Amino acid sequence: MNKPRNINVRNFRGSSVPVGSKIGKILINSKESDKIAKAVRITVRGGKKTVKISKSTAENIKSAKINH
Repeated sequence: MNKPRNINVRNFRGSSVPVGSKIGKILINSKESDKIAKAVRITVRGGKKTVKISKSTAENIKSAKINH
């Protein structure tokens, strides 16, 4: 059984919120957590993006899906 993975995209100053998904937890800045959480979940599921996320974040999600 594979151990769940945690993806640390970047370090934020202030509070951050873990967003759970099939590929593990992703920490996001709490100021925009709702928008980013929705975008990350849609990206993980392969759907159309609702907000722009960084290229490195998208690559980390893609890599985690492949390695999951």
